Amino acid sequence: MKFIVILLVVGVAGVMAFMAWRGECPGGSVVFSESQCRQSGSFDANICGLIFRAADSVLARASTVYSDEQNCMRDHERCVRSARTQGFTPVPAGFCVQVGGGEITRQEPVYRRINAAQAGSRP
Repeated sequence: MKFIVILLVVGVAGVMAFMAWRGECPGGSVVFSESQCRQSGSFDANICGLIFRAADSVLARASTVYSDEQNCMRDHERCVRSARTQGFTPVPAGFCVQVGGGEITRQEPVYRRINAAQAGSRP
């Protein structure tokens, strides 16, 4: 029985270590603004523009909506009234982006949560 508990603890620790090592944007790059994207050299200027022109539609599909602003602000740095439903939604710090064949293949918001350890850092 003791062996099973130790094995379980080691397994959970291993999964947590893997998730931390993998980072917040596995296989992609996090961009915080169009200018930072262009300066990073990770993507060409056209892709950087597309990322931030698509931001509203990406957020409409992906963001969590809180019933009130206080609940949202408890977990996130900035919140705004949701455009898709009643309530408030966190403002992303940036976007996790993957590009393939000159097109955006994945774009997801990256949030900075209050009182939570963050993988990576904001430039």
